[in-house]
Amino acid sequence: MRKNFNKLATLALSGMMVMSMAMPAFATPADGYKKAGDWKKVLYTDLITPAPNTAFEFEITSVPASENKVTVNGVEYNLNTAPASAVRIQKAEFNPANDGFGTVIADKNGTPAQGRQFTKAVDIEVKEADLGNSYGYFLFNMEEKKTGYQGINYSYAKYKVLVYREQGKDPVAFVQRADNATGNWMVGAKVDTIYNNYGMHVPPVNPDPNPNPGPNPDPNPNPNPNPNDTTHDVLIKKVRKGNISDNKNTFKLKIYVEPDNQPAGKTESFSYRVGPVDPTQQYTIFEGGQTNAITVDLTAGGDGVHIGGLTVGDKVHVEELDGTSYTMGVGSNNTNSATYIQNLDETAASLAAYKTSFNSIKDGSEVTVTNTKNGVAPTGIIMNVAPYAMMLAVAGGLGVVFVNRKKEEE
Repeated sequence: MRKNFNKLATLALSGMMVMSMAMPAFATPADGYKKAGDWKKVLYTDLITPAPNTAFEFEITSVPASENKVTVNGVEYNLNTAPASAVRIQKAEFNPANDGFGTVIADKNGTPAQGRQFTKAVDIEVKEADLGNSYGYFLFNMEEKKTGYQGINYSYAKYKVLVYREQGKDPVAFVQRADNATGNWMVGAKVDTIYNNYGMHVPPVNPDPNPNPGPNPDPNPNPNPNPNDTTHDVLIKKVRKGNISDNKNTFKLKIYVEPDNQPAGKTESFSYRVGPVDPTQQYTIFEGGQTNAITVDLTAGGDGVHIGGLTVGDKVHVEELDGTSYTMGVGSNNTNSATYIQNLDETAASLAAYKTSFNSIKDGSEVTVTNTKNGVAPTGIIMNVAPYAMMLAVAGGLGVVFVNRKKEEE
């Protein structure tokens, strides 16, 4: 049996060594599962998107007895059948509070500092009790679950998990790529890592190297030339206008993000920085929701506040806290602004309350909040100077009466 295992492993892995008997023994936990192999999850993001609040899961299914075989170099090997419960792969869990930002990396073209990488190591576990009394090889199907976290490109590649069990020794397991079209074992395609993308424009590794020939759900439901642009940023700037000059040049904005929370119950986090747009600098992580609003002081005509980690379903809310003597306006600075900003609230009621909101659907979005204060308009006197105009009229009238009375006395 041992000789056959070496032969199959050597053929299947094209010379790659399988650490079968070198695997150290692990204590069996109460649920009966123990480590039999290693598996890694790598997640790519852009530079200013923090870790998502999600767990990546892997679904194991049994291979029917009629299909439980592999062909290597023309030789067919029949394998044992066992229930899917005999194998599990731990969840790869991410949380912005614990993981923050990933390690800065180059893109696929070698351009430095184009994104970030998170890596999580998890265990492949085997429950020997569910393998029954059989020894030798066991084969299982494996795919990544698509749990619907908005903005994540999940892998649609198919995999096989091969377990080898020898009497008196701990079982060992490794993952092999499978052909998506046929589901068959691929020779020389042992893997130890699965990749996902969460907004990096040109990731070093294609997250889906063997895609399903059918259309896959688009993590960014808005049309976009780059399907990897699934997390977005926005620059919010402040401008002052009008013909009344005063010394006020700094304005206070309260900003919060209403997250889509997809899937339900998963809170999201974002990042911001006041100053020039520079993803190489330090950004601050903040959680979504009104109770986690940030307050920033922006200089009129200055650099603004840059917010990252947004997906199409995340709504940005902006409220001006100290602009009550001004008239508020809002608009997008982007050419073809509808491809950058959607649902921009420009209603009179919202602007009168010094509030607006919008969704950023593409990287490079810009929104300007304008404060206007005018004095005398070209067409006459506006309401905020009317009392002064009335005082001048009254004074002028009194002057005429005084001059006429003096003439009469003379």
